[in-house]
Amino acid sequence: ADLAQLRLGEKRNVVFIDADAEKRMFEFMERKKLMGARGLLGIPTGLAAFDKEGRGFTPGEVVVVMGPTGTGKSWILTHMMCAAYEDDQNLLMISPELTSDEFALRFDTMLACRRNIELKNSELATGTADQKLYANWLKKLSTERRLACADSAGTGKPFNFDDIWRLALDHKPSMVVIDGLHLISSTQRRGGDRSGWEVLKEGVEMLKALAQQEKLVVLCAHQSDRAASRKETVPPGIASIGYGFSVSQSCDRMISMSRDPDNELQRLYKVPKFRGGKPIIEDRTLRWDVDRGIIHEIGFAPDLSWAKSEDDSNDFA
Repeated sequence: ADLAQLRLGEKRNVVFIDADAEKRMFEFMERKKLMGARGLLGIPTGLAAFDKEGRGFTPGEVVVVMGPTGTGKSWILTHMMCAAYEDDQNLLMISPELTSDEFALRFDTMLACRRNIELKNSELATGTADQKLYANWLKKLSTERRLACADSAGTGKPFNFDDIWRLALDHKPSMVVIDGLHLISSTQRRGGDRSGWEVLKEGVEMLKALAQQEKLVVLCAHQSDRAASRKETVPPGIASIGYGFSVSQSCDRMISMSRDPDNELQRLYKVPKFRGGKPIIEDRTLRWDVDRGIIHEIGFAPDLSWAKSEDDSNDFA
């Protein structure tokens, strides 16, 4: 009986590398076609380090954005979601910390910026934004149904990894975004006292299986360890991830962030892990005016001349 149950519960994906070889030519031709048509494979990332090379997020990937508290991980996730949303992707946001209302205002700011509409986040939050402009924006946005957000308001209980799997099956997104991997609790199936790294190891393995089985992208924000968090102006390395190496072993890309010591309107990032690509070990600089929804890599500025003000640098030139 135990063996029969085991056979029912375990369904591993097995392919024949030799007998299925011709399938790889079909997949190669699909990639060639996409590169010719779009210059990009997968979902746009919003970061020039990937998009300029045609290396968008692809189904089956787990991507982790790591950094100390206050460096803007939630904002960069929102920026990446807007890039995917503009590519007509379906998205699921898991928000264990921000409420859905707080996230919605950030999304309004970031997406409106991409469409050359200025809606400052601070003015939306305080009710001082242009009412007519915001009403027109919301009316247009309400015609879509491609971004679902789940926060903790419904139950008051923390999310666990089973919750995320069920929500993904219900909404069938092309990308699941988790704003705080360290805030997700153990699955309901496992009891007893368990350390943080054990919970995280189990959870990341589940997320990897979800990404591969459902052919979607999982994008997460995660904390660096305490030592790295004290160095807020240096993007942490792969060894500085919180709760050990379980996350770094399972993820396909790791993006580490920090503040810029010389400019509050900038952030630094690097890519210490990029499975299938070349890691970026040198610091790269992001323009960071999130109140107006502006995030872009310096040297690869989009057309934001409409947003230029007297205190802007020449990044917009």
